[in-house]
Amino acid sequence: MPRALAAIAGHEVVLPPHETMGAIARPANRDALLRFIADEAPLADLIIVSIDALVHGGVEFGCDATLTQKESLDRLAQLADALAPHAPRAQLFSYITRNTYPAASSRIAEACRDFARYNSLRAHAPTDESRNERDALAKRIPDGWAENYDFARKRNHQIQMRVADLIINRGFARACFVTDESAAYGPGDAEEAELRSRAQAANCLFLPGDAEAAAMLTAAAILEEEGHFFKISVLLSDAPGMGRRPLRERHPFRETFHAHMRALGLMIEHGEPALELYLHPPAPNSCDLWLNPSPAQTLDLAQFVDLIEKSVAANRVAVLADCGHNNGADPQLMKDLSPKVLGRLSGFAARSTASNTLCAALAHCSMLALGIKTGKFNEDEAALWTHTRLLEDYLYQTIARGEFIKRCAAERVDRYHFGAHTVELNETLDARLHELAAECLPFKLSPFRASFPCARLHEIEIDWK
Repeated sequence: MPRALAAIAGHEVVLPPHETMGAIARPANRDALLRFIADEAPLADLIIVSIDALVHGGVEFGCDATLTQKESLDRLAQLADALAPHAPRAQLFSYITRNTYPAASSRIAEACRDFARYNSLRAHAPTDESRNERDALAKRIPDGWAENYDFARKRNHQIQMRVADLIINRGFARACFVTDESAAYGPGDAEEAELRSRAQAANCLFLPGDAEAAAMLTAAAILEEEGHFFKISVLLSDAPGMGRRPLRERHPFRETFHAHMRALGLMIEHGEPALELYLHPPAPNSCDLWLNPSPAQTLDLAQFVDLIEKSVAANRVAVLADCGHNNGADPQLMKDLSPKVLGRLSGFAARSTASNTLCAALAHCSMLALGIKTGKFNEDEAALWTHTRLLEDYLYQTIARGEFIKRCAAERVDRYHFGAHTVELNETLDARLHELAAECLPFKLSPFRASFPCARLHEIEIDWK
């Protein structure tokens, strides 16, 4: 994501070799990443580093209690020393510990959901009802989970407090703390409050989001380096939706939206600026399309669709951020938008959460605006970004993934880990997305190959040939 976004505005993001960055079940190669920093940092205008990769081996390993606190702090100190000569150009990001463990199988996923609820309950003074529910959940949680999680959470908190100190005392440029799936509440609330207090003295961001937040940090760093900040027009499908709290998030959508706007230095301008964001806030019946079937329509979107149609007809730069539901686009909105209009959008996003959708859409807006302003706009890269989002967020998440969920259930394939079915499902995915693209998109895509990079239904990868 960071590389594709930066390319839209004519910037190059240099990433470590893919095999060194780890995966769901394989930690990053820290030694190789440190060598990459030593080789590439002196040549870079900006440096953006994942603390989780260089300390824990990746976000998925942040809940693991294997590393002691001393070992983790030593790893952070080693990283800080490697980056010290480049501190004014170095930006760091780190995940605040999620409220549960990552799921590696359907069986573990059920335990993870129980544990997330258990953590939320133990964050509050118990009532008789909540105590009974918590005790029942505790019996279903694997032995040692709570103890290991609490140790890892407290260890990670000390790492993040030290990261804030790097900004305050050692001249590092900025830190971004990502709050994806720390859930509405959790046992680490007091620790997060302490971190926010410490970070007030530093140049630190707190952003809901996931990998999209890292891409957004890249866009923010490029804007700051270039010295350009932009005004955009924001048009809403449903103004009351700005006051709703999105699924799995802590704050009303309005607060989240403005936090992301501030991070990118974006401002709202009324009238007709060069760029328009069409924003579909969380729906009244917002649901997770990964877990639930599409809900019934509750909003009249005709006026919103009409505004989008007029915008693309006037050849304005228009980006659609669909935050109506989690893990895919609002099926009703996609039905109401004609394929012709969808094909003329400058950008589209409908990611796993409302915050992730905002991260992707607003970062895209900023890179579009920057590329146009500086004369470095790369039309081909911009098209690939939008086409990738349409393939993944719309055609896969909203349509095809439901089909794969049913198939996995019928054939008893674990949707969290395909095992021996991986090759077959990859071939089926690629064929199905080519079919859907021909049916639903009014333009011919560049040749591509679609696959499940982690052999599970969560995400797909589009390889443009």
